Amino acid sequence: MARRPDPAEFDRPLNRAELAERQRRLAMLSSHHVADAYRLAHDVCRMEGDRLPKASAVQELVTAWKLLWGWRKRREPMGRGNLLFLRF
Repeated sequence: MARRPDPAEFDRPLNRAELAERQRRLAMLSSHHVADAYRLAHDVCRMEGDRLPKASAVQELVTAWKLLWGWRKRREPMGRGNLLFLRF
């Protein structure tokens, strides 16, 4: 006889290995494709009524955000406080 799945199984968070694999796959993509993955994850995580997003969907959103944020921090131009002012 078939076993009825436990509802908790549908909202199972990703384990460390699964999360690391998703991060590795995202890191191999261009920033444009990672931004698309972020937008898709954002749409999946959007609350509609009382429906909460799945834990794995939120983890995917955060993983894409962290990757984009890390790339942004490396590419940011020097801020005003970091500039050296030259006197002529």
